[in-house]
Amino acid sequence: MTSSQQKTLRFGVGTPEEYRGAIWRLWVQGNDVYLAARDLIGQIKYSLHRSGQWRLAWTEKSGQRAEGSTDRVEGRWKRPPEFRSGWTQGPAVIVPNSGIQKPFRRKPDDDQAPVLWNPTARQGHSHRFIVLLARPDAPEVSWKEVLLPGDSLMGKVALRNGEMAVLVRREVPLGETESEFIDKHKGGNWIDYPNHRPELIEASLFTAGTDDAGHPYILEVPFGWENVRGPQEREAGLRSP
Repeated sequence: MTSSQQKTLRFGVGTPEEYRGAIWRLWVQGNDVYLAARDLIGQIKYSLHRSGQWRLAWTEKSGQRAEGSTDRVEGRWKRPPEFRSGWTQGPAVIVPNSGIQKPFRRKPDDDQAPVLWNPTARQGHSHRFIVLLARPDAPEVSWKEVLLPGDSLMGKVALRNGEMAVLVRREVPLGETESEFIDKHKGGNWIDYPNHRPELIEASLFTAGTDDAGHPYILEVPFGWENVRGPQEREAGLRSP
């Protein structure tokens, strides 16, 4: 099966054995595009509807409501104008180098679809996994021109109308907002197990926002064993990192 025939792309930072970020899923149904972390698909996801109405929303199954709202929608956007002929920028997943010292061992993956694994970004940098939408008539030369030097074309999935959802990885220096969020949360939070610390853990902290151009994103901050506290750590009187 070629990438143009696929309906799903799965990607993540780390390896099949080492957790340095969640496994993410980009998939299409008809002319709609969806993006979610594997373990949160039943809870919250981006929906890019063919109507041009885009949103980040909790699922009905989750039972959650957006803070300060009566519905499940955390954010709404209209499909933005094309940034060049035939191309529209969608949401991004930002996975920074969060300085993990002792990575978790990854839980078994029951999904048979392959994962596009990525190394950790360089220190002081983050990977931005950007979703781009390409019209069927996007000029052939534009497929190379939309990529910046150093970008990686991860894959593409076809919509029914001939559009393509294209996944691009871009490594960029950490922004001020990202750095502040990492310093506040990665450096000062415990995952607390009062009675028994499990052998297998996968943990990241997520927050959503929009960049200066109005494009939505999810920032994922992966945790490691240094952020876990069980009975042994408490007995030793260890403090938060």
